Amino acid sequence: MYLEVHDHESMQPLFSTRSLSAWLDQRSKALPEQVERIAEKRLLETPTEDLVDEVLAYMTVEPVLLRKDERSVDARPGKMDARQLPDRDVRPDVGPVDVPATFVVVSIPFDGFPNLLELSPSTSTTTLPRGRIEQSAIKLIGVQPALNGTEPAGTDVAAIEAINRWVDRRVNILENYAQWSGEQVLQYNKALPGHVRRAVVERKGRVLARHKLQASLGVPLATRPDAPLTVSVDGVRRKPPIIPAAVSPTGPTATPQAAPLYVPEYALTDDQYAEVLKVIRAMGRSMEQTPQAFAELGEEDLRAVLLAALNATFEGGATAETFNCKGKADILVRHAGQNVFVGECKVWKGPKSLTDALSQVLDYVTWRDSKAAVVLFVHRGDMGVISTSIPGVVESYEFTKRRADVAGGEWRWTLRHRHDNTREVTVAVMAFHLPRTDSRTGTRRGRRAQGPAISETQYEQA
Repeated sequence: MYLEVHDHESMQPLFSTRSLSAWLDQRSKALPEQVERIAEKRLLETPTEDLVDEVLAYMTVEPVLLRKDERSVDARPGKMDARQLPDRDVRPDVGPVDVPATFVVVSIPFDGFPNLLELSPSTSTTTLPRGRIEQSAIKLIGVQPALNGTEPAGTDVAAIEAINRWVDRRVNILENYAQWSGEQVLQYNKALPGHVRRAVVERKGRVLARHKLQASLGVPLATRPDAPLTVSVDGVRRKPPIIPAAVSPTGPTATPQAAPLYVPEYALTDDQYAEVLKVIRAMGRSMEQTPQAFAELGEEDLRAVLLAALNATFEGGATAETFNCKGKADILVRHAGQNVFVGECKVWKGPKSLTDALSQVLDYVTWRDSKAAVVLFVHRGDMGVISTSIPGVVESYEFTKRRADVAGGEWRWTLRHRHDNTREVTVAVMAFHLPRTDSRTGTRRGRRAQGPAISETQYEQA
């Protein structure tokens, strides 16, 4: 007959050495120091979100996750010193008294920061988990003494049941503490991106101010004072002037720098970019209201419609025709000999038409922070199916870095330049439905997300 399983003396208390809250607070206070370690030139030349991601990779804490499904339990016979048992009366002046026993070893692999196993979460009980940390596994070791030495270890049903009870009890305690620790860590991680972004932006601002630099130079793009209402859409009214960012004064009195820390480049401001997209969006939705007037137009003619709307709304510093065309379906805003905005107009013919447009955008942009729009016109096919497929197409594009935001029928991503990861282009993808009319029946071909969906293969065959 066997007794209950006892914790082996080699096991140590877990989640008990010091406070997890204090450790996380200390780590948060070290955040500014990590940002300060970034070299100034790299700080200014690298996109903010890339720097945020780098600091997050260092500062984020991976919680302890027990891989219970992979745990193993090993029970084997051996000998133990009876003096270790609380219910054995053994004279203290005698040497070791060996008795038969079964040694139980439970190995539970885990992921996460090993040092979290030493830190006490805010929630706890009077019973601490115990174990030994060996590489990426927690070892729970128990010993089950026998009342006599004649029975083979582990063959008695009651002994096996006792082992199972001990294993379940110890694993349950360990699991509770891992969960409580993980909840605190996740709260820390959740708040971390905002703290990191503020620290990076603040330091960039300090460095720029100290060196009297700007992050980017403004592009003279403003609303024309005589801009007509090019579309009739609810809520559209005359836009206020777009104020370009101030440019640092230059001239003979400027102090030359042999090796400048950072050279600002021209870029549309976020407000200017938003106004450009607003005009494209309004024109596209107006076209959707009367698709019969536009559905038979090709990419160049559809581009001309958008180009007219944009040039009727905006003016640049040197020419009335701020938005220019190049190629078959491109809309460009050029300044100082470079493209600061690129618009690609494409008739949707499947996912390749979108990836081709993204590649064309990358062919045109050269500045550190460029803005772009890909405008898709959908003539045939189920608009709902196509809209659903667009995010996956862009996400799988090899130069996509991250997704910014999304609205109905519109998405925004950040792409990287092919040969320079520090140079980015923000791309808005907009899709408008211009169904064509079937000449045989007089009915529209294609649906705006109603009725049964068609597959991409069916669409290509349409």
